[in-house]
Amino acid sequence: MHKSFSTDLAKKKSFAHNPQHLLILLLIIINLYINKRKEIKTLTGHTGVARNAVYSPDGQTIVSCSNDSTLILWDAVRFDSLHVLKGHVGSVNDCVFSPDSRTVASASSDQTIGIWDVETGENCAYLKGYTGAVTSVCFSKDGRYLLSSSNDGSVKVWDIAREEIVHSLDGYTHGVNIALFGNDDRTILSVGQDHTIRVSDFPPIQELIYQTKLKFGSRWLSDDERKRFYLK
Repeated sequence: MHKSFSTDLAKKKSFAHNPQHLLILLLIIINLYINKRKEIKTLTGHTGVARNAVYSPDGQTIVSCSNDSTLILWDAVRFDSLHVLKGHVGSVNDCVFSPDSRTVASASSDQTIGIWDVETGENCAYLKGYTGAVTSVCFSKDGRYLLSSSNDGSVKVWDIAREEIVHSLDGYTHGVNIALFGNDDRTILSVGQDHTIRVSDFPPIQELIYQTKLKFGSRWLSDDERKRFYLK
């Protein structure tokens, strides 16, 4: 009896100190956890194919967009519908929150970009400048600029406050599926239907000049100011 007990104990110690055994045990635990996970909630409200859904940066709100031409703002805790955003006359292909979670931008097949107030659900503006469906939207990290792409083969950067195009990238022979800012907002990555991916600089010199005038007026800049502003 004593010998059998000692043998069992030795086997347990061997199992506990064998990396392969520990890995198998970990995989079993992970598998059990995954199988026990349950769907929390199904959000229903769209009458067409849902194209995208994203959380706000503050985690309080979800926005979804659909082929039914609408967006829906949802409470991310109770999952209640807060606002149905209507105004587009074509499929809404993409949606995104601003960094401060107060604004939503939408890309639509009606060739416009919608800007929406999250608190009220009201439309603030429609940005126009494309001749094809708008396929994606992306805010810069400071919330100043909005990047968008289109099936007309172009990528544009908008100044949200001015509601103006400050930069445009053309040259794609087909549509552009998506465009994104780089981590430092100084580059643009765009993916085209012509089998190419392009990396471009941003911002252009014209926008730097405008922002310099806006910040400093007509006075001369010191060497220190010039360095701090352009190398920010």
